[in-house]
Amino acid sequence: VVKEAPSFAEAYLLLGTAYMQLQEWADARSAFEKAAKLQPTDAAAFLGIGAAMNQQQEFKAAQKPLQRSLDLRPDSAQAQYELGRSFWGQRQWQQAEPCARKALEIDKSFPPAHLLMGNVFLRHRDAPSALSEFQEYLRLDPKGQHAEEVKALIARIQKALGQR
Repeated sequence: VVKEAPSFAEAYLLLGTAYMQLQEWADARSAFEKAAKLQPTDAAAFLGIGAAMNQQQEFKAAQKPLQRSLDLRPDSAQAQYELGRSFWGQRQWQQAEPCARKALEIDKSFPPAHLLMGNVFLRHRDAPSALSEFQEYLRLDPKGQHAEEVKALIARIQKALGQR
């Protein structure tokens, strides 16, 4: 479609999404950047750029497009999560926390935000709250990308707390 209609921004969004699913981050970022150039008020394009940058561990650079996405669509749980993830990637967990909280305020059923919030609670040394967040992550996404590592983490926390 992008060859036949190179000014069709939505085609670039779809292409970027396909590249994300294939874990081809640079190609995804490029497609989202083309969509953003064609349609500079599309929050999804900026979210895609930032998410691809996070995947490439360009955490600081990801903040600008993610903030732009949030300026355009402040009620995006995914953009809040990705912004929090960019702070987390820079080891700035105190800045990641309000993003995770806001993401969960917007959408309590968004699994990655529970994962991020659980990690924030671990930084606060609040194992019971972390355990609760990790359990909620698994309840919502039992076969998710991080499910096995979260199960192991839950077992370690439960052991430390003297549970099960």
